Amino acid sequence: FPLPYQKNDKKLSLVSKLFNIFGILVGKAVLDERLLDIRLAIPFYKWFIGQPLTLNDLAIVYPQVAKTLFEFVKLDKEYKKELSSSGKSKEELSSLITFNGAKISDLYLYFVLPTNNDFEIKENGSKIQVTLDNLGEYVDLVVNTLLKSGIETQMHEFRKGFETVIPIKSLNCFTVSEIDALLCGWIPTNEEYWEKAAILDAIVCDHKYNINSLPVQFFVEALHKLTNEKK
Repeated sequence: FPLPYQKNDKKLSLVSKLFNIFGILVGKAVLDERLLDIRLAIPFYKWFIGQPLTLNDLAIVYPQVAKTLFEFVKLDKEYKKELSSSGKSKEELSSLITFNGAKISDLYLYFVLPTNNDFEIKENGSKIQVTLDNLGEYVDLVVNTLLKSGIETQMHEFRKGFETVIPIKSLNCFTVSEIDALLCGWIPTNEEYWEKAAILDAIVCDHKYNINSLPVQFFVEALHKLTNEKK
């Protein structure tokens, strides 16, 4: 998944060219029906085909960051609810609503990326401290920067490169998981591939056998019970 870059970063021009070349490579792989020896994140495919990304997608790419942000979302909702209904002051709530026992202001977070303290996510962000009042905004800006604004230049170049070979709309009939399998091959340990219904669907019976034949059923049962190592 692309690293976020600021628009004025001198490296962005080179990185964008590389993503354009990568897009051409992926397009050729699809056109020539070749597999890529690389595993791409599912959110990458969602961005590529135009599906919106959310905090749930961030959990795939940045699991530790997302785990903290999920907690912040809960705290933000609790704070707004208590502020409007409890009658308590902001000062009281700041002591009551805490993250792992610490007040949000005591975490000394600022409006910079948690993965890069030099990357401001809003103007003068390195000087703006995160509090309960702006916690929701902080979460939104981190998610937006990591999944959209910080990578849109690279991803647009990837899409442009891909479309010099084959139209992106040609992939509209596929799900993101199917696109992943199309480009990188299927993952042997993916549970959905080993469900009995999926195995039966992949079997073509012959020599008077059918999917209800006992040998076929025994075979499916054996495959279904394989350990991940044996798969």
